[in-house]
Amino acid sequence: MRSLSGLVTLQLCLLTGCSFFSDKLGNDPAKWKEWAESVSDGIWEDDPSREVKLSCLYYLGDQEEDTLVYLPIDIALAGDTVFASDYASQEVVCFALSDSLIWKRGGAGEGLGLFSSIGNIDVGDHYVAVCNRGAGRVDLLDRYTGDWKRSISILWPYDVSIIGDTIVVASVAAPSPISLFSISTGELLAEMGEDFWENDSTFGELSLFGNANLTISCTDSLVLMVSYFQKSGALYEIASGDMIARVEHDTPLTRPTQSSNVSGVISLPVYNVDCSIFGGTVYIVNGAYGPEGTPPSEEDGYANITVLDRYDLSGRYLDSVVLPYHADIVSIEGSLLAAADIYTLGVIWVFSIDLQ
Repeated sequence: MRSLSGLVTLQLCLLTGCSFFSDKLGNDPAKWKEWAESVSDGIWEDDPSREVKLSCLYYLGDQEEDTLVYLPIDIALAGDTVFASDYASQEVVCFALSDSLIWKRGGAGEGLGLFSSIGNIDVGDHYVAVCNRGAGRVDLLDRYTGDWKRSISILWPYDVSIIGDTIVVASVAAPSPISLFSISTGELLAEMGEDFWENDSTFGELSLFGNANLTISCTDSLVLMVSYFQKSGALYEIASGDMIARVEHDTPLTRPTQSSNVSGVISLPVYNVDCSIFGGTVYIVNGAYGPEGTPPSEEDGYANITVLDRYDLSGRYLDSVVLPYHADIVSIEGSLLAAADIYTLGVIWVFSIDLQ
């Protein structure tokens, strides 16, 4: 892990091997913010008091031989500790921001404590919950030692969140997209989210073939869910299971027309890759962009920015925040924001963040 004392914009010089564009947007965060906000009128647009300030503290990875994590599929912050699921090694890695490994557990396999297609993770007071997608279960590890404690069975869990003694799991192969279980007993407590798909015949099939990349974020009373292929996110009330808001705004991204994959399933490339609820604000992380806000291609590569759209809990668009690097996953906790580039560099960044 390396420590940086400058602003996050210094991170751009570290992204060797990525494409840099000479078009009018380039990798200028201010220009991308203007672009992202050009279609919808956000409540917080042009309000200096809502400006988000970031400073890069650490980055980890860049394919070093001695790196702690080689291919971070997900990350979670807990105080001064970072938890990551490493797809390359099929392990959960726990390390301190002081650059020291605390524990590493797992490995490829189907037995208890092993992972078959490790997935997203979350951290509670006592447990780390890990999606074990291929094995059809969520594994619970001791937060402080990494020892396996118990498992909860659910088909193809994609994302997970811990709320006290409740574990919330997103799965497109389960009867409902959102399932709530008791951590202590494993009992299924509630299901919700059946009305999430805009078109059951299209996205229901898509869930079976493309697993729809569902991501969730929770508070004590709300579940936020987005899908890689769905244009909008949704907020659900845990107590009632009701959808209380759609979370969506038009973007200037020129999206390809809908297409059919080899299984005949219609997909709409929308690229909502992650989400978070923090401080009463909803964050939806948009997928990668190519030059001028077009979908990226292998020839063009990725723009070295990430757009986070912000909403209130009623689903109203507030504004967009631009991080000047490409990331696929984001975790916000207190005054820290962690992000990771999964597919190109395998890098984890940790930032101090001032969110208004």
